Amino acid sequence: MRDLGPLSYTLGIEVIRDRAKRKIYLSQRKHLEGVLERFNHTVTRPVVTPLDKATPLSKEDSPSTAEETE
Repeated sequence: MRDLGPLSYTLGIEVIRDRAKRKIYLSQRKHLEGVLERFNHTVTRPVVTPLDKATPLSKEDSPSTAEETE
């Protein structure tokens, strides 16, 4: 075993340390960018979600029959 220095990337997770604030941030940005590239979605444009974030959802809102699903 040998010391490779401070951890910055492992198992597809980027590790960002802010020692002054004593915080650790984990990011999978590189992995996500690789997935988007593999499926040719690197030039897609983001869209807004058509549903308001404050709208409460429940199990009763889901369709219960095939006709409702269509």
